[in-house]
Amino acid sequence: MNGERIQNPVLADTALLGRGLPSIDNNLIDYMWPDRSTVFPYMEEGFIKWAVLEEILKVRNRNSWQRIDARALNDAQEQKTSGYLTASALMALSPPGSLVVTAGMGGITGQRISQDLITLAQKPLCLIVSGFKDVVDARASFDFLKSQGIKVMGWRNRVYDGFLFADQDYVLDGILAEDNLNDLKLADNTSILVINPIPDSLKMDDKKLLEFAGKQMDRLWKTGEDFHPVVNQILDDETKGRASLIQLVALTVNVNLAVGINSWLGGKSWI
Repeated sequence: MNGERIQNPVLADTALLGRGLPSIDNNLIDYMWPDRSTVFPYMEEGFIKWAVLEEILKVRNRNSWQRIDARALNDAQEQKTSGYLTASALMALSPPGSLVVTAGMGGITGQRISQDLITLAQKPLCLIVSGFKDVVDARASFDFLKSQGIKVMGWRNRVYDGFLFADQDYVLDGILAEDNLNDLKLADNTSILVINPIPDSLKMDDKKLLEFAGKQMDRLWKTGEDFHPVVNQILDDETKGRASLIQLVALTVNVNLAVGINSWLGGKSWI
């Protein structure tokens, strides 16, 4: 993809597509993808590629490629690394007013704070997700966003109750829908988080599996390994691909929402 980037571009998380959906093949992604104008940034030998769907599908599931977040972005470029970009890396790279899309976002886990939260607080843009990854402390993460003045809106639903697994209910700052998109204005140069929740009927209820995945995450984090692909592989294996399929559905639905927001706003800047 060459030339100027579109105003309010819709940028999709390539870390999830690249290393997070192990049992999902390219044909299914191509079949389900809702919009061919979506931009898929990734890094190849230190250079940022602003790809279209066909291009990112060609480089999926390369085990030698890293997941690159906002904190690792500069070093990865200097070291001519190849890898997939997380939501935080996309937010760091994107112009103000962008729409960044993923499925599950990072948050606060124990003493760790995800780059997703940190980067969201640094630039006025809109991040559209289906929720916090289930191993995240959602309450602490919401409190952090509130401390940064970031409004959290639920798409057609003000109550958030978990990502892939059902969790306790959290009341969000407001409801966003077609009839009140003016509420999406980025006041005081701050971002907005839009949560488009996965329906309860699709969520999983095996809390022992979630607990096991959390323990594996802690073990790998202590050794400095990238735990995300391993945890996603565990969830994929133990659910016979259901966890990956739900995340793919969430990602495509969120991209469709972002495209719809862009259309409703007339493709104009909304800062």
